[in-house]
Amino acid sequence: MLQEQLNLYTVKSLLFLTFFCIAFIPATASSTAADGLADPLVTRTQVREFQLDLKLINLQQQRTVITLKQLDGATHHQTRIKEHNGYALSMQLCDVPAGRYLLTVKQGKRLRQQVIVKSATGIMCSDWK
Repeated sequence: MLQEQLNLYTVKSLLFLTFFCIAFIPATASSTAADGLADPLVTRTQVREFQLDLKLINLQQQRTVITLKQLDGATHHQTRIKEHNGYALSMQLCDVPAGRYLLTVKQGKRLRQQVIVKSATGIMCSDWK
């Protein structure tokens, strides 16, 4: 009797887990951006003193442009990427003047931006928008 109850409990648990996975996976796989397009592009930055490390994930072999501009419009860095799935870039910012900068990653209609503030003590970054 006890063995039958344990087997029934195990079967019920496995059924629940199966139905949960079936219901949950499609909901997470269809995330969309504000413009309604599937948005797999992932951007990450890490700051170390005057060095900015940028990682791009899920480029899907599409042309992507990375630009660092001062808010007055002067371009300090631009990189064009094509035929990559991921990309890593380290930028030394010790030679750029103190001030506010806009880091932009553009891929087709997708646009990611981050504000970078450089001061005498180091670099600060906003969240990606």
